[in-house]
Amino acid sequence: MSSTLCCGGRMQSIPTCGFGKVGWRVSEWATAVGLCRASVYNLLAAGRLRSVKVGAARIILTPPADFLESFEGDDT
Repeated sequence: MSSTLCCGGRMQSIPTCGFGKVGWRVSEWATAVGLCRASVYNLLAAGRLRSVKVGAARIILTPPADFLESFEGDDT
């Protein structure tokens, strides 16, 4: 399985694992759920999100949809 990526004006085929996106940078994840970056860091500190450090980047492993589903039926 592969997807196509435009890099420097030329198309490249890159392999994918078939699971879709498995990690998000803090800013990507914040945009996906409609929160500011500070709120995402608060969720990380509280242990509500799984993440790893890759170099200097913090990569969030909890899918945004899974996090939002955890509030299903919650009226707060």
